[in-house]
Amino acid sequence: MRGFALAALAAPLLLASPAEADDGAPASCELHIWAAPALRTVTQSALWNQTVDQAIHGPHPVPGLSAQALPPEEQFAVLEAADPGAGLGIASAHVVRNGQPLDEHASASPVRHDPSTTYCYAELIVSHLVYASDPLAGRSLNILFQFRDFRTGATPARSFSTWSHRPLAIFPAKAEADSAAASAEIKTAFGQGFADFIANLAKAEAKARKKS
Repeated sequence: MRGFALAALAAPLLLASPAEADDGAPASCELHIWAAPALRTVTQSALWNQTVDQAIHGPHPVPGLSAQALPPEEQFAVLEAADPGAGLGIASAHVVRNGQPLDEHASASPVRHDPSTTYCYAELIVSHLVYASDPLAGRSLNILFQFRDFRTGATPARSFSTWSHRPLAIFPAKAEADSAAASAEIKTAFGQGFADFIANLAKAEAKARKKS
């Protein structure tokens, strides 16, 4: 994601979502989930412009920041606890964790990323997980979620993608005593970001139904 445009964080990306959600999906439906492999950073201050990943990998990293501050296993756990199938309109879906991360190019491609031959197939991808900080906007966790519902086809019947933005008050921890609270905060922010994504999906599909 090096060199990704910060402007993408400012506005949501909406893909076509023409079909109405169908809670009556067959029992064989699978929802495949990919987590972001690492936390990225976009930071700036009064002394320098936007920098990508320098807060973690630069010559003067920010204390308390780590690329594995919210590792894939924790992302999976948060998403599964949120009952993603129900929120995405495929309540009967069996959640499948995909351990091999998708790169930026692959995640943007609207094709099946798993060879599964299940009758009903959908994907939820955490494409980007970004810690952002600047003097005016403060600190936030920004997440790009992508959802594609293929059902029985090779191309998506439903698709939706947008950024979720959640403020951070404690993360990254400035003192060792705040480490546990900071870790809990970023997990909570991630879960809230997914809840925002589900709400935005519902609004987009309701708007699409009114137009049809």
